[in-house]
Amino acid sequence: MKKFLAFLMAAAITVTAVGCGDKDDSSEQETDEVSVSAEADDNEDKDDEDKDESAESQPEQLEEADKTGGIGDTLRTEFFNMAVVEAYRMTSVSGYIPNDPAYEYVCVHMLVESRFTETINVGSYDFEIVWGDTEAECDYAIEQDDFGFDKYPASVDIEYREKAEGNVFFMVPKDAKDLKLQYVAIFEDDSVGDIYQIELGDIGYLDDPYQESGVTYVGVGEKMSTSAFDLQVNSVAMSDDLAGYTPDPGWKFLTVNVSMEGTSAEAIETGAYYFCVYWSEAEEDICYAIEDEEIVDFPIYTEIAQGDKVEGNMYFVVPDNAEYIDFYYYDMYDEDMDDYIVTLGSSESIAAA
Repeated sequence: MKKFLAFLMAAAITVTAVGCGDKDDSSEQETDEVSVSAEADDNEDKDDEDKDESAESQPEQLEEADKTGGIGDTLRTEFFNMAVVEAYRMTSVSGYIPNDPAYEYVCVHMLVESRFTETINVGSYDFEIVWGDTEAECDYAIEQDDFGFDKYPASVDIEYREKAEGNVFFMVPKDAKDLKLQYVAIFEDDSVGDIYQIELGDIGYLDDPYQESGVTYVGVGEKMSTSAFDLQVNSVAMSDDLAGYTPDPGWKFLTVNVSMEGTSAEAIETGAYYFCVYWSEAEEDICYAIEDEEIVDFPIYTEIAQGDKVEGNMYFVVPDNAEYIDFYYYDMYDEDMDDYIVTLGSSESIAAA
């Protein structure tokens, strides 16, 4: 039923001028923090065989011009060559949409070729996207297994002159400008090397080639059309009190303001009874709208035909630490029985709004 990717912010910076800093050990994007580097004095780059031994014992010193480029340019790092073949913005990926309507995805097609004599690991975790100079203005690659298509591996070992290629996905603000794909060289002793950046420029949009059929996703404030009515979630809010009632510890009341306009010539039954919210794939992590008529101001049951309008609040009980909450409607009047989902945000983001 669910197709959603929770909004995750990058970890705080730990080394000056190293982009996002050390990666957060998230359970959704867990990756062994394998350094792409190796001891430079134990290896020799075959490109430099004509140099003396003292030169071979140190990482190659590159000019600043070699550390920046654009789409189609190849940057030569201490350990591998890297290039962005193409890049696009995307409003959804594999049916996922960002939980925060102010964000969207960026798909970056990466090509990497090892130039190091020993096996090295160069995974998507090595790359980040930046759009400013502050700690928050960057994001790591999304490594969730079922997210994306034609993906660059999250972790891959490559031999000398061996290549790795595929799409790396990030999440960025819709209004983010000056996007740059960034790689920071980190050595086995955790020392920091050079920073390499590829400017993405004014990239266009790519339609999701694997949009899940039968499921419509929208955000708060966006209209979606079912077979019988148009529906829009206008606002959401969290509270500790509802008409004098208080939730159990660890739970909150969720208020969802909904407007509906009938589009079917034949009146159909609808109402708060037909809607729910959920916050995981588990069957128990779901809550149907509260049906107490003394509390609910959106009709529990009503009939709606073309031109009829209904607006009001639906109320639910949700965990106060949910990473995402989705508002859900199942269209029983449609022969295809489609699902309609409004991504509301996390408990934290809704409470802070």
